[in-house]
Amino acid sequence: MTQKEIDRISGEATVKDRRSLRKAVQFLNGLRDDLLEIPELAAHLPAERLHVPAGSSRARRIDWSTLPASFRAAFDAAASAAVAGEDDHGEALLARLEAGEDPEYVMAEADRSAAKMRSLRKPDAARTRYRETVSWLLRAWEDEGGDPAELRDLGELTTRTVIEAAIRSQIARSDAAPDLKNALDSDTLKLRLANLSAFARHGLNDRSVPAIVELLKSKHLDKPRARRRVARETGVVAEVDAIAALLHGSPAVAARWVRAPELIARSAEDAIRMARAAGSPSREVTALRQYGAAVAAAMQLSRPLRPSCLRLTRIASREEVPANLIRTPAPRKAPRFEFRYESWETKTERAVTLDVASRDAQILKTWLELHRPRFIELTGRGHDNVYLFPGEGCPRRDSGDPVRLPSGVYAPSSFLALWRAGASVVGLDVTPHRMRHVVAILVLALRPGAYGLVSTILCNTEEVARRHYGRDDGKAVSQALRDALLAHHPDLLRRHRWTAS
Repeated sequence: MTQKEIDRISGEATVKDRRSLRKAVQFLNGLRDDLLEIPELAAHLPAERLHVPAGSSRARRIDWSTLPASFRAAFDAAASAAVAGEDDHGEALLARLEAGEDPEYVMAEADRSAAKMRSLRKPDAARTRYRETVSWLLRAWEDEGGDPAELRDLGELTTRTVIEAAIRSQIARSDAAPDLKNALDSDTLKLRLANLSAFARHGLNDRSVPAIVELLKSKHLDKPRARRRVARETGVVAEVDAIAALLHGSPAVAARWVRAPELIARSAEDAIRMARAAGSPSREVTALRQYGAAVAAAMQLSRPLRPSCLRLTRIASREEVPANLIRTPAPRKAPRFEFRYESWETKTERAVTLDVASRDAQILKTWLELHRPRFIELTGRGHDNVYLFPGEGCPRRDSGDPVRLPSGVYAPSSFLALWRAGASVVGLDVTPHRMRHVVAILVLALRPGAYGLVSTILCNTEEVARRHYGRDDGKAVSQALRDALLAHHPDLLRRHRWTAS
């Protein structure tokens, strides 16, 4: 056990697991101090004292089981109303008419609601978000001197004073924490406020709270962001500009990203050989994870997927859950794989098809036939695991999902750590989600003005593609980038088939 391994585990662990890890490190240090002089034990103890991993700066958890039953019942009723569909909403309007409310007023509201009626595909996820938002307010209310044992009404948490206190606390904690994004660079606060507005409007039937939220959002988030020029297009344009500047300014970096799957795979293969030569299973597991990152990069460069789609990719079916892998290489044919993600799996509610061909397909083939089975053998994750990236987690199921996904998946934080282990080889720290920007910029460098193609690859509209990526038309740097890419990779346009699904 080394400090590097402790830090890696800590970075992937949940809050609960990180707490257990800190206790384990303290225990090992205590053993080392007491028993290092006993030769039989010293060989099994760390050569040096280990540093205890720092705790997370994330907010404290709220134990809902300790809150008054009346408050929990009030939240459940409001959350059910907030996620209600059109039929439930209609029943509520009829009940108001039967109770004697002015029919003209009720019908006017019905007309307005029909125009704005939301269709929640993920009601369970929405309910979870509303509960997290109420917990966020509850922490601020408690910090201001409130006693949770005396809490009875949601209205106590939705005052301007409490909402503003929660906003200030979020900003202060984010800005002070080394492991959290700056509040103005993160979308966390924006999402909290959006969820609060939706919960108040549809669950509490209170129109004053969204108005308060909008004014406080303008004061604490929108105007500061505008002054810093950080959040044009909710941060997307700023991200695109930063990535474009790096790729245009250094065509060599762009060329490395085109070769990212090969570079990462080669580095991982070297590390695997060294780990086996040293007889170190733990080092071999780390190297195999890096090879998994090469597979993830190959898929993202073939067609960028949402991180959740990539993480939950299934190579085999189980009961009612279909596989995403629908085509594998034929014998004696060039390797080629095809994946399909159904509409219920994608954010845009459109089915997406992904082709992996040529050298990218060879990396995927090696993973499936050689390295993935070895990874499962060393980690004990079960040979019946259906996921391309086998983990130990259990995916959340929303009532809007038609099937229950099986267990054995990577946790989001662990998958991000796997991805970054590969990105560090290439030298450009972008998340799996931001790979869509890298691919869009590379496509436009190779095929200037092909916004329709970009929109097809990214599953958005041509208008969005132009707005996000259309600021470099006619620039010589795009031509320079194209020339550099094709000089390094003359077969690039043949390797990647960017076609509509």
